[in-house]
Amino acid sequence: MSSTDVQIYDLIVVAIVVAFVARGATRGLLREALEIAVLLVGVFLVFRLSPAIGSIISGMANVPFEAARIAAGVVLFFVLVIGGAFVARILSGMLGVIPGATLLNRTGGAVVGAGYGVLSVILSTALVSVAPIPTGFRGTVVGSIDASPVGRRILEPTGLIQRTVSSVSGEEVFSTVIALQDAVGARLVAGTIPIPLPDIGDSPLPPSQLAAQQVFDSLNRTRIAEGLDPLGWSGDLAVVAVTRAGAVYRSGWLALDSHLADSLAARGVPGTINTEMVVLAASPEGVVEAFTGASAYRDAIVARQYHKAGIGIVEGPYGYLAVQVLSG
Repeated sequence: MSSTDVQIYDLIVVAIVVAFVARGATRGLLREALEIAVLLVGVFLVFRLSPAIGSIISGMANVPFEAARIAAGVVLFFVLVIGGAFVARILSGMLGVIPGATLLNRTGGAVVGAGYGVLSVILSTALVSVAPIPTGFRGTVVGSIDASPVGRRILEPTGLIQRTVSSVSGEEVFSTVIALQDAVGARLVAGTIPIPLPDIGDSPLPPSQLAAQQVFDSLNRTRIAEGLDPLGWSGDLAVVAVTRAGAVYRSGWLALDSHLADSLAARGVPGTINTEMVVLAASPEGVVEAFTGASAYRDAIVARQYHKAGIGIVEGPYGYLAVQVLSG
């Protein structure tokens, strides 16, 4: 990255923090403290509300749920910043506080303002990095952030900042999308061609039966929409799928080997009409989008020759890795 990239992002960060310090000194300690408290409570609510609002946006605008969910989080955040300032102004007025009335009030306001500025930089950087924006513009924005040590520290998926944001908000999809984009350059991928994955070491890969059932139901709705009978669930196929999902995650490649027939035979699954597919995404909704977005996978999902399916999903550092096995 060029030095200009570094200067642009770092200068923006400095400008934001200085502006918040100056504002805090002018407005006073209590008003600034009230506003940052409103922001923290609001951030918690934003991450709780973004799935519901994202679902509404997805239905109204006919866009993928995961993209709508992220967009909802970005919009809610900026609405929150404006609303928080308004609420804090009303509360401080009710308490009869005159911003900047004393040196202590000014100094305290400046200190809290600095913290508010840092928090705003962290949240804005994280949200902008996952926002559904045009590819060319994304390259410029993310390139500028990556060129800065501060930006890289904020977006480090396993770093203290992202772990803290996920812990406080109770929402991990944003940090997972950041990790996925950093690892494979996209928020979801289908393994129609081999894609290298980072080494996950001994990271646990717990299976998610709930996510598997959610994906299975969604894919069956796709078949029904095409005038086909829904697929039947197969426990044996699901066991094969979840075993292979864990193996793929640890292999270092988003790709399937040629041993499906052997795996099925070991489980006593009869027949030779079978196929499998693998995807990686930040959420179950993203898994569905990845399965149906890859033309080869979608063709198999709506093929009349298949009657049973088993889906195995494991959750790891880069989101949900799903393998679906279809059988005739």
